[in-house]
Amino acid sequence: MLTKGRILNLFYILLQLWRVVGGLISKFPNTRYEWRRKMSHMEADIFELRQEIKNMKKRLGE
Repeated sequence: MLTKGRILNLFYILLQLWRVVGGLISKFPNTRYEWRRKMSHMEADIFELRQEIKNMKKRLGE
């Protein structure tokens, strides 16, 4: 038989699971946006490095 304590315990576990799932659902779009933003920053850094390498090659070629 389920006692009052077990019922409360199950309810508490379900509440915790609901909070975890809700937190994950609310975080996913945000993390996806953050990841995209970080990727665009990385692409910009790579572009800057390529420009610097081109400039250095020009200087060495002169």
